[in-house]
Amino acid sequence: AQLAPHAVIAHVKSLNSRKDAADQRTSIARKIDTLRYHGFSGPLTIEHEAAGDAWQQIRETQRMISKLLSKR
Repeated sequence: AQLAPHAVIAHVKSLNSRKDAADQRTSIARKIDTLRYHGFSGPLTIEHEAAGDAWQQIRETQRMISKLLSKR
């Protein structure tokens, strides 16, 4: 938390499976809120780690994060 205002970039790791998508959204939202609360305002990178089409999953995660950020 003390480094957040000085960070240049933050990394979001998506461990996506369809059954836990709501939990993942809640977890990512909480982490983004924590970063913002502590002064982070930089870009995010996205990594996906699961079976299936990684690029499609990254695009879905990116859309989810964009929606979360637009609501805050």
